[in-house]
Amino acid sequence: MDAQKKDGASWGDRRAVIIRALVEMKKRKHTLEATHLGVYILDKCLDSFHVVKTSLSDVCAVSMVLGTKMEEYESLRPGNVDGLCGATADRARLCDIEKRIVHQMKDGLCFTTPLVFAYYMLAELGCDAEQIRLAQYILNLALLDSAFRDEGGPRVAHAAVCITSAIVWHKNDPALLSSI
Repeated sequence: MDAQKKDGASWGDRRAVIIRALVEMKKRKHTLEATHLGVYILDKCLDSFHVVKTSLSDVCAVSMVLGTKMEEYESLRPGNVDGLCGATADRARLCDIEKRIVHQMKDGLCFTTPLVFAYYMLAELGCDAEQIRLAQYILNLALLDSAFRDEGGPRVAHAAVCITSAIVWHKNDPALLSSI
């Protein structure tokens, strides 16, 4: 959030809009990958240019639009966001925001999020469904905390996989679990 000024979006505003986006994207049955990519794009926007607090919901909605465009066939469009994250219904405004984001991000956008790295590690380790769901939950929680946002994607993914493995493998042994 390097580009934010006094009247810009705060960490609390970011967290609130992300919680709302996670809930609404799940209701609309969009993939977790698209949602994580949308949050990554939102974070890049907050680092790249000043976002007024009242416009944060619009920027978040457009970030989710871009995330779904990169990850899904049935993607969101500025015309069908239908108030996602409290966004305006003004298609022209949302399209202008989308153009600005794409223009600003043309050089510095990496598509791999911690979720993608974690999936590769979980597949390589041959983890079961319980470990995968727990890793997804941990990575969703990491989206909300600013400390994880500044870490690199592979480091956050590695930490989530290690924590998940330790919890699931030792859940039947309370002595080992309490020592973690």
